[in-house]
Amino acid sequence: MKPLKVAYLIDSLGAGGSERSLAETLPHLVDAGIEPRVFVLSEPEHGFAHLLRDHGIEVSLIPESGWWARRVYLRRQLLSWRPDLLHTTLFDSDILGRLSAWGSGVPVVSSLVGVGYEPARFADPRIKRWRLKTVQWLDSVTGRHLNAHFHAVSQAAKDSAIRRLGLAPERVTVVRRGRDVDRFAAPDAGRRAAARRTWRVADDEILLVNVGRQTFHKAQIVLVEALDGLVRSGLPVRLVIAGHEGPSSAELAASVAAHGLDSHVRLPGHVEDVPGLLAAADIFVFPSRLEGFPGAVLEAMAMGLPIVAADIPATREILGKLQDVPLVAPESATELATTLERLATDQGRRERLGARNREIFLQRYDVRKTVPELLELYHQVAGNGASE
Repeated sequence: MKPLKVAYLIDSLGAGGSERSLAETLPHLVDAGIEPRVFVLSEPEHGFAHLLRDHGIEVSLIPESGWWARRVYLRRQLLSWRPDLLHTTLFDSDILGRLSAWGSGVPVVSSLVGVGYEPARFADPRIKRWRLKTVQWLDSVTGRHLNAHFHAVSQAAKDSAIRRLGLAPERVTVVRRGRDVDRFAAPDAGRRAAARRTWRVADDEILLVNVGRQTFHKAQIVLVEALDGLVRSGLPVRLVIAGHEGPSSAELAASVAAHGLDSHVRLPGHVEDVPGLLAAADIFVFPSRLEGFPGAVLEAMAMGLPIVAADIPATREILGKLQDVPLVAPESATELATTLERLATDQGRRERLGARNREIFLQRYDVRKTVPELLELYHQVAGNGASE
């Protein structure tokens, strides 16, 4: 296969799952022969752009403001550099990339990273239904007519896109996300003890950890309600919810205060060293209402943690029959508390489950194992030529 020139367009390289995935995958694609250029719409304070630049990968901020000016700028770059394909990620970049490449001869691949048009998204009281429906329509029309192909990060994401965007199944290829195993050395006793000192967790306390931006679909309020039951039962438990503030931050903080859990819950915001936090944890908890393919769950598996998660398609796909802890019904704080209590009081089971999760991560989700599949997809799309 000849080397490929691939342009990447993503909303930003900020601290999110899609952003982390690109930052960890792209250096391995370069080692495999890809010649990349990365374009971003913004550069937030926290993020991963430096990881790519340190690897010698060009990251360019699109300097224009406004859709038309950005389209003109990006189209000029595509016509000048002539990449073999354009790979877009996240909604704004998907739409901009499709419109910019239209008629240029550069085929577009968009990553399907979420399931944001499912009913659980419309249940968010902050969502204006008409606006989300408009976004869905725009995504569907431009995707069906201007994309050469789609890359789904999970079967759950593919199935949702077929249902909600009307995509033909043969135009969607699943290549699951991975993580760089070098960031996730399984913690030994010394590292665990040091991490727990950093997070001020006593030896006899059970530390629950959740990682995710504070939004409705992450359902962290359900986790706080479950924690209230655990504390009332007398279990020595603490909870850290790590992630950027978001639309649910005020409601989440109010729930912690209303349940009198201030001494049991920490909301540190963005945490740079997530593996360090996970090294201190006893159980990773993931009550999300919907996900495309949760990178936070992969990272917990990589660190050898047992996981208690909501029973949604994405977590079922990753965990499913791999563990002996049942997935819990979404929205059920009672079922979540019961499952957590059983696991928290059984150290042997936690250790067995954590070891199994790390083994599965190494077998399936080391990023080096996903690179050949993505590379094959690129060559197939480039060989097919531009979209109609």
